[in-house]
This record gives sequence, C-alpha cells and structure tokens, in this order.
Amino acid sequence: MLDSKQTGILNTAFPAGQRVALGDNLRLAQGLFGQAWFLDCVNGSDSNDGKSPEKAFKTIAVAYAALTANKNEVLYVMGGATSIQVTAGFTWAKSYTHLVGVSAGGPYGRSRFGHTGTNHVITLFTVTANGCIFKNMHWQLGNGHAENLNCVLLSATTNYCYFENCHFDAPLDATEGAAAYCCLYMTALSRSNSFKSCWFGDWTAQPTSTDGTLVNFLGTNAGTQFEDCVFLINTTQATMVAITAAVDIGGGNAPGYLWFRNCDFIAGSTGVNAAFTAPTTGKIILSKCRAVGVAEWCADASSNVLISCGSAEEANGQGGIGVAQGS
Repeated sequence: MLDSKQTGILNTAFPAGQRVALGDNLRLAQGLFGQAWFLDCVNGSDSNDGKSPEKAFKTIAVAYAALTANKNEVLYVMGGATSIQVTAGFTWAKSYTHLVGVSAGGPYGRSRFGHTGTNHVITLFTVTANGCIFKNMHWQLGNGHAENLNCVLLSATTNYCYFENCHFDAPLDATEGAAAYCCLYMTALSRSNSFKSCWFGDWTAQPTSTDGTLVNFLGTNAGTQFEDCVFLINTTQATMVAITAAVDIGGGNAPGYLWFRNCDFIAGSTGVNAAFTAPTTGKIILSKCRAVGVAEWCADASSNVLISCGSAEEANGQGGIGVAQGS
C-alpha cells in the first residue's frame, strides 16, 4: 500500500482522470511509470538512494544520472524556496523519462529550474529526447549576461513530448531583456509536442528588444499544440511579436499546423501590433483564443492564419468561424 506522502505525490503528478487506482493497483502504476526517483534541493543528499522523498537526491546531476532511458521512469522534484541551480546549460536527453514537480506548478511554481554563477548559458534547459512528460515545472533564466538567450529549447530530435502546468519565464534581468531572448525555442524538425495549461512570459520583467519573443518556431514544427495556455506579452516595444514562425512550419506540407486552442494573449502594459508572424507553408490555427492589448493576430495578410471562434463574444471583431486572416 502507498503511505500518505506517496499518495500525495501521485495525486500531484497525475490528476484524477489520469491516475490509476491505489492499493492493489500500485503494481500497475509502477509498471506504467517505471522507477520513481526523488530530488530535494534543500533536504536531500547525493549519498541517498533517491527512491523515496526521505532519501531524495540533492543535485540534478546525480538524480538525472540515475534515470534509465526508455523505461518511463519519473524524477519528482520536491517544491520549496530553493530551486535547482545549474552553472551551465542542462540537457534532458533520455527518451521516455519524465520530470514532475511536486508543487502547485503554474506561474512562478516552486519546483524551479534556475541558473547561478557569473557565466552565461545561452540555453538554460535543452530537450533532445522523445516522449517525455514535464509537469508543474518552472524554468527561470537571468543573471545579467547578454548571451543568456533561451529559457527552454526543444531540439530537432525532440518529438511527442508533453508539458503541463509549466512556466516558461521571461528574462529576470534587464540585460537579457534587451537581447533577443526567447522563452521557448523550437528548433527546426521539433514536431508533435503538446503544451497544456502552461504560462509563457512574465508580468514583472519587461523585455525591451524588438527581437525578443515568447515562442520561436524555426521550421517544420507541424503538429505542435497549445491548449489553455497564457502568453504574457510584457514589453516596452509595440513591434515585439509574441509568436514568430518560420516561412515553412509544415515541412513542405500545406496542412502542417501549429494549433492554439482556448489560449489568452495579454499585452497588459505596452500594446503590441500583432501576436504572430505568418508562415508561407503550413497553418497557424487559433480556436477560441482571446487577445488583450493586441491590435491584430497577424500583421501580414495571410490565408495561413486560420481563426475559429466559438461565439460572437469570443470573436470580438477578430473573425468568424473558419476565417482566414486577411481574407
């Protein structure tokens, strides 16, 4: 049987609609998710075995080394006032291994991944693996270095990953904010990844670069989906574009899509001219999305930005059912 602490961890990691029954079905849960490992930056020790909250590891390097790829093993990060701190960029390269914060998650969640020291990292957290689940995590970058450019990067070998209740933060320091900083950088050929109830950006840090963006798609990123996400376009520059898309996001296929469903785009300080740049090949689909402080969805007339609104209230002058931007 699970003890009360283990039950709480399972409940936090997997909502009621997803988790398996407890008690006699524990063996099934273990079979589904593989070995559970625990990381506690405050109370852990790297001399522990890492297999329970009481015996958690202390550092991400030791905890990550314990994971075996392709076994659906889970690393649970205990939330708290102290976050994971790395002095160099960290790469998650083990397919079908999962990272779950044991905290409320969401904006400024306390299962955090951050950066310490005086060196720059260019990218804080890079994913090069397939089929990974990331839940309740907060990535936060900024130590006053102009070469800290990407908070989270998904590489060309990153496909079929799932992010839920995570925060991809804006730069902490004005130096990064003046550079071409990106909260989520999608390398070309990173495809079929999903984001559910995630936050992008920050309401306290104001990037001042016109080249900064929340999400940058480099091309052939078809199948990427965002649902119930919030995009905080907090900037001093009206020409900043929250979502930038390469010319070809469909990989040569016209139906290749980036899908945004029930998402909010909020420019609460300086209003911005547009939320998206339009691709030439592939489609950006906006379904039941809302915008505040955004003049228009896309500055360029394009039949490749499709807007579908569920009601007249949601349309808010942005178009009707199946409307192509600029049509």
